[in-house]
This record gives sequence, C-alpha cells and structure tokens, in this order.
Amino acid sequence: MKTLSYNYKNLSDFTDIESTQLKIASFLERQSCKNMLYDYYLMKDLNYVIESNRLENNEEGNNDISKIVSDSNYKILKAIPCLPKSRKKNVDKDTIIVINDHSTKEQITLPKNGHFKAFENMLLEAKKSKKSFSEKAKPMTHEFIMDLNTNIIKNGKDIDYFASYRSPYNYNNVHMTGYTWETTKADKVSDEMDKLLNWYNVKSKNLNPIVRACILHCEVARIQPFIDGNKRTARLLLNFELLRNKLPSIIIYKKEKDEYISLVENAINTHKIMPFVEFVVKKIKQNQKDCREIIAGYKQNKVIEKLL
Repeated sequence: MKTLSYNYKNLSDFTDIESTQLKIASFLERQSCKNMLYDYYLMKDLNYVIESNRLENNEEGNNDISKIVSDSNYKILKAIPCLPKSRKKNVDKDTIIVINDHSTKEQITLPKNGHFKAFENMLLEAKKSKKSFSEKAKPMTHEFIMDLNTNIIKNGKDIDYFASYRSPYNYNNVHMTGYTWETTKADKVSDEMDKLLNWYNVKSKNLNPIVRACILHCEVARIQPFIDGNKRTARLLLNFELLRNKLPSIIIYKKEKDEYISLVENAINTHKIMPFVEFVVKKIKQNQKDCREIIAGYKQNKVIEKLL
C-alpha cells in the first residue's frame, strides 16, 4: 500500500507550534473569551466551507452562506471584538446557525445543513477524541467518513443519497478533471480504505499529527472512494486530525488551488509528503498569527486582562 511508503521527517518547529497553541488554548478556555470569540470562529468555519466548495468549482454548494460571508458585515464581525450581550433565544442550535451582525446588533439565522453540517460533525467528533491515541481513543470508522461525504453531496437537499464506497456494482467510475494521479480501481476501493483505517487507527500512533493528517488527506484523494466530494471529504479529514490534536484547522483558498493541487499530486505520485506538510504548517502558523492578532485586539480594547 502506498500509505506506508510516504517519505517524511520530523518537524523541527513542531514544539513551537504546540507551545503557541497551548497559550492560545489557555486564553480561549476562559468562559468570557469563549463568548467573545464565538462569531469570529463561526465566520471562519463558514469561510472554510465556501472556499472548500470553490476549490471544486461548486458555488451551488455555498447557497446563502456566501452572501453573508462576502458581505461587508463579515469584515465587521472579524474586526470588532465584542458580541452583543443578548442572543437570539428559542432557536434549535442543532439545525440553525446564529450569526451576530455587529453593525445592526441584529442576528441572522441560516439552516445548518450540507457541507457546513459535515464540517460541524467533524468538529464534534474531534472534540470527543483524545489528544493522542490511546486504548480509550475512539477509532476512525468507515461510517464517519461516509457520513461526512453524505452531508457534502446532499447539501441540505431532499435527495436519496447515502454515501457508499465505489465498487464494480456501485459507482464504478469516478471522473477527475485536471489531476494526474491514478485513482484506485472500484473493485479495490473497500480494501484500500480498510488498509488506510488500519494504518491510521493502529500503525501511525507515533507519527507527528500534522504529517499523519497530510498522509490521510492524500490517501483519500488518491483512492477517491466516493463518486463525488472526495477532496472535500479529504480536507475535512485533514482538519479532523489537526483539531483532535488541539491544533488549529486550516482553510485552503481558491487562489491557492494550483499550489495545493500541485503539492498533493507530487505527494501521491512521488511519495514525497513533506512539501505538502510544509504548506499545511505555514497555514497553521498563519492561523495562530491571526488568532493572536484578534486576542491583541481584545487586550487593546481592555475587554480582558493581559494574558499573552
């Protein structure tokens, strides 16, 4: 199996990344800060969904979400550190997204479905998981991966679609445009996914989590287990591995598509994973920098005491 033949090395700056994230985490664990940063992270999560869809030229998958994130209110949400004291009550948080509009002090609601629902499910599973693998850590399952793909493809529509792996009898062929790697043949998909999960759950315990996340992503992209939504599913799994290890999630923007695809192709075709790992590390560091700037904004506005 190609998974075990990826060439990788230790990350010299991983300790710095962990140290920075621990400081940020200790800040965010304060109850007052959790409320203040709610909108910032919500908009970041929505932006992840939009950009992930755009990478696949799937603007339909964004629907009403893009109207809000592209609106000037997004910039306001990102810049203003304080939330309104009151929040909209009597909403079903399992099915509704609540966004605070700081310019009008009003609140906007969106249905929680489709790719965002898949993203949220990934977040919930990551929170349930442990920082490191242990006997009590919940293993990744085929059902979890299929559920992510189901929500991505259904996109809140009332259609009869429940994800299953490609096979000679079910979704035999998958079509990719502009990519050079050879996907797994349909009659081998289930075996390849079994091997991948065995590697992930059992054999990769001592692997650096960023490297593990990148290999997991590249293998799902290589295998193409589903008829559609494979790379979107792969990016969710990459972020799942980062988040379960208390690292920040990343957003790959459409303007970065050529670089991103080139790095993934290189990893799959040559087994050299480190250039893609370095790309992800760079984005993690940018995420941490952005978060620290937001925290600095709170301190400057004397919302909380100095911590970082």
